[in-house]
Amino acid sequence: MFRLISIGIVFLSACSDYTVHKQRDQTQPNEEEVPVAPADTGVPVPEVFEDTGSSLDTAEPNIETPDEPVYLHTEATLYAWDPLDGQLQLIGDFWSIGSELSEGITDIAIDGLGRFYGVGSEALYGINGHTAEVWKIADLAFPMFGLTCTSDGRLVGGGDGLYEVDVLTGAITTLVPEGRFETSGDLVGLPDGLLYWAVREGDDLVVVDPNSGATSNRGDIGVERIFGLGYAHGALYGFTDAGIVLEINASTGAVISSQSLPGTWWGATTNPVVW
Repeated sequence: MFRLISIGIVFLSACSDYTVHKQRDQTQPNEEEVPVAPADTGVPVPEVFEDTGSSLDTAEPNIETPDEPVYLHTEATLYAWDPLDGQLQLIGDFWSIGSELSEGITDIAIDGLGRFYGVGSEALYGINGHTAEVWKIADLAFPMFGLTCTSDGRLVGGGDGLYEVDVLTGAITTLVPEGRFETSGDLVGLPDGLLYWAVREGDDLVVVDPNSGATSNRGDIGVERIFGLGYAHGALYGFTDAGIVLEINASTGAVISSQSLPGTWWGATTNPVVW
């Protein structure tokens, strides 16, 4: 049975390696923003990064559909959180049958069918949201620091730019090219079909049309190092590595409210199954 942990009780240690990844110096200035455009707007043919050719053990365990509104995690541990009662629910430490994870999970995502994914610096993983079991799906061409699913089920990862990730092979297709915006720590897909992305510096809230790659800067959030984004009960939430949860105005990027949620949060996800 899962353990309920009240806000203010959980204290988790920082991980310097992850902080280094999240705070890479941006080597290129942001390009001028492009207003979000309809899906049929002409865009260049996207650059495709082939997968590395090693799709490993893709057999999913027989698992139940995740049923919590928001999941979040540290380097090694998975939690669920519901803003209505403010409680953290410990799911467990990430683990894998037959082998140990060689890296931390940098972010997580769930699609509308309840398939639960995670990424790290090296690979794409499947995750059991009830037990925190992890299994490797495929190697990645380069590290991902943010992850989400679009409202129609596509998996999108963020780093310097945004990339659609093939959920079977790990092959990567460019959605927003590098040099325009760099992920602070996460992005999240909302029921309106758009992607909401926390980018450095500031952090700013950038909205992306996942069909065209067009972007629009909604505004300055005013809080840096937002490493997780989630959505529940019609509200957008950000989670910082300093243990703060923010309710964010999705139209302007402004912080509506903030409270302590002690932990060094690496990532978060909404759960479209319970929308």
